[in-house]
Amino acid sequence: KQWYQRRVAITAGDNYECYTDFSSGELKATLQLHVAEITGLVDVGVQAESAAVFTCTVSNFKKVPTVKFYKEVDGGEDTALSGEARSGDTFTWTYTIASASDSSQGKYYCKVTYEEEAADAPTTFTSTAVTLTVRSIDATSTTSAIIKTGDGITLSCVLNVGSKAQVTEVKWFKGSTDGTAIFTDAATVFADSKLTTTYKKEKSTDCDSALIPLL
Repeated sequence: KQWYQRRVAITAGDNYECYTDFSSGELKATLQLHVAEITGLVDVGVQAESAAVFTCTVSNFKKVPTVKFYKEVDGGEDTALSGEARSGDTFTWTYTIASASDSSQGKYYCKVTYEEEAADAPTTFTSTAVTLTVRSIDATSTTSAIIKTGDGITLSCVLNVGSKAQVTEVKWFKGSTDGTAIFTDAATVFADSKLTTTYKKEKSTDCDSALIPLL
């Protein structure tokens, strides 16, 4: 007896037929290719104490799978996170860190588990990991906390930004961030994931107080 195998290029969404030829006839089996897709996860950068949201959308599933979010652990077992939420009847899930901190930084991913009725065991799909960067502001002044009117002002702020590419500009405000910026710093210094911005004024006035840097 002679055996023959027919091979075809595989793409999603179609049925495929596998043929086995015998001298006395032909046997045929129809197979359906199931290709799962996981989208929506992107790198996230937030200010400290702000919310960080991760989104995981799955497609090409006949029924609702199980979705869990994880945080990678260097040299150890990744941490399974609780609190994922499904958006209505959609195939989109979110995981939210209500108040991100420095310890929240790291890589996150989602894992999708799907059970076919005829399968011997569940199938698991894992997304690509994305990075959470938390930016915190640590302000230090090179002058005394109390100065006389007419003295010079030099204020410096060190910002933990993770990547300089995440910062487009740094503006300084007086009193609150609701008004107009008094200075935009384009000469920031970046080193070791930290960015240093400096505001200088030769002579202070009675109105100089409460200067606030903002990314």
